[in-house]
Amino acid sequence: MNYFNITDQYLIQVWHACGAFKTFGFSRLGKPGAPKLNDTANRKYDNAIVSSSSIIDCYAEAFGISNEKVLPLGVPRTDVFFDDDYAKSAKEKFYNRYPHLENKKIILFAPTYRGGNRKKWLLSYKCF
Repeated sequence: MNYFNITDQYLIQVWHACGAFKTFGFSRLGKPGAPKLNDTANRKYDNAIVSSSSIIDCYAEAFGISNEKVLPLGVPRTDVFFDDDYAKSAKEKFYNRYPHLENKKIILFAPTYRGGNRKKWLLSYKCF
């Protein structure tokens, strides 16, 4: 956002994560890849939307904005998970494709991919 001169627009950050499980933005000051202290990129946000009031402080620090600008409204990309029709449809599609898994305990292992050779990494977890 440093490269844009936004004066007559309202800029809202809709963060991709559902929590603050790692450091990011200005909470990384002094670490590799951190923004510079005088960086204005994140500070241009009029508001940031986050998943919960318990993480307002984390996002305010990371974006260099006041707590009042961080709104705990939930995460739009997860709203669908609270839609009963969607959940029912997803279950039906899943069990139509994998009927042998009905009434079985299902565990999802979804590690975060971090660089390197993706195919080799996936093969090491027998995901491919």
